[in-house]
Amino acid sequence: MSERRSSPAFAFVLLMLVASTAPLLMSVAADSGEDASSSNAYNAGGIIIGDLDEFDPSEGSEYLFIHEDEPVVSATQFMRQAWIDEGRPGVDDMVIEPSMGRSAGRACSPHVVGDTLTVPISGGSIAAYVAKTTNTVAFIVQSGRTLSSTVLNNLASTWDSTIYPTMTTYYGKDYQDGRGLAPPDIDNNCQVQIIIYDIDGAYNTGGYFAPSFSSSREAVFVDYADITLSWGRSILAHELEHLLHNALDPYENLWIDEGNADVAIYLCFGADSTLTGARECVDRCARAIRPMVESTHRRLRCRLHVHDVLGRTPRRRTSGSPTRAGLRHRRTGRGKLGPLSPSRAGGSPRPNDG
Repeated sequence: MSERRSSPAFAFVLLMLVASTAPLLMSVAADSGEDASSSNAYNAGGIIIGDLDEFDPSEGSEYLFIHEDEPVVSATQFMRQAWIDEGRPGVDDMVIEPSMGRSAGRACSPHVVGDTLTVPISGGSIAAYVAKTTNTVAFIVQSGRTLSSTVLNNLASTWDSTIYPTMTTYYGKDYQDGRGLAPPDIDNNCQVQIIIYDIDGAYNTGGYFAPSFSSSREAVFVDYADITLSWGRSILAHELEHLLHNALDPYENLWIDEGNADVAIYLCFGADSTLTGARECVDRCARAIRPMVESTHRRLRCRLHVHDVLGRTPRRRTSGSPTRAGLRHRRTGRGKLGPLSPSRAGGSPRPNDG
């Protein structure tokens, strides 16, 4: 009889014990969930100088080899000029000299698919998520937008097989950190961020690189509508050249930087024929310096620069290196004239940043 009485009593005590500990267990679980969420969501940091609301696409630089009735342009030079007008904030943090000490104990903290971020963009910021990664790139898409696995896989494959190795071979730098020729890695994730968001729909502004962001992150920005079209890969090559070139020489002349970005598309994807590609590349370089088109002498220097790039082996050698004449000369101000490119140090003078 006593055993029968004790069973209900024991069950009652057990029930009270569970009831008293349940709130504590639920609180711990909630805290764990919040910690997990906060560990994945973070602010990408940095600032973007330049507001695309003030950008006129008719004044942008058209991407090479896009044969459409409507133009597709880069807003990089607009963003760069806005940064220059503000006094190039953060420029001293952009040129990173190689150091053997960087390779010791270095460990990347790469993005992983599913990470969520708050990303600065021109005119504000967006919530975004990591949609696709490789060892050298993270495709980050605006929240509420999706790209198909086919599009993402094709972009990642083209990046790994063509864009990244070609651009780093020609414009990269060995930072002595075990990555070989590469972009800088200020954010220590060993990846370039491709920020994909709604800019203005298909055509017009296809993308941009913001030099003001370079002291915090390695990133380029691409319009969501344009990245899915046939010229999406050309936008990536063009803007990656801007990123790499800025890391080598943030004081580079605008027209030389833009000419090299057009050459970047040619180097990655060629053209219908070598002759057609070279002619168009030269003509596009001349159009990139609109204020100077009337000057035959300066147009000739632009052609010589493109010929210099197309006719040489991978760099050590083309424009962009701040270790030669260019960087020191351009520090003295916009009116200072320098050589056509660092590889032509001591040659004919070139125009200033404007």
